[in-house]
Amino acid sequence: MEGERTASGSLVSDSSASVGARALHPAINTAKEKSVTENSQAAASIEQQLRELALVDRIFGLEAQLAEVSVFMNPDRDRFDAQERELAGLRQQVEGLRETRTWRVGRAVLAPLNALKRKRNE
Repeated sequence: MEGERTASGSLVSDSSASVGARALHPAINTAKEKSVTENSQAAASIEQQLRELALVDRIFGLEAQLAEVSVFMNPDRDRFDAQERELAGLRQQVEGLRETRTWRVGRAVLAPLNALKRKRNE
């Protein structure tokens, strides 16, 4: 059995030597306890930050849901939808006009004038 010798020369086992060293050096115990305390505080801090991030994420999600409900459940939504349908109909009418023979002939006749106008504005 290995061990250490004390100042008086008696042989002390490893386990009792370490107990004796801890008793002689309370700073070792304090440093270890402080390190354990700091680690547990750091872990608690990280857990707290994770909880805060989860709550912030939940808040963003709820805000997005509220915005979506506000848009779709708005009493003006019906009016908005009617205006969108009207706009789509007007775009189809304009597209139909651009496909007529009159529109194409007029565009061909005015093409040289439009080219001059573009050159002059450059």
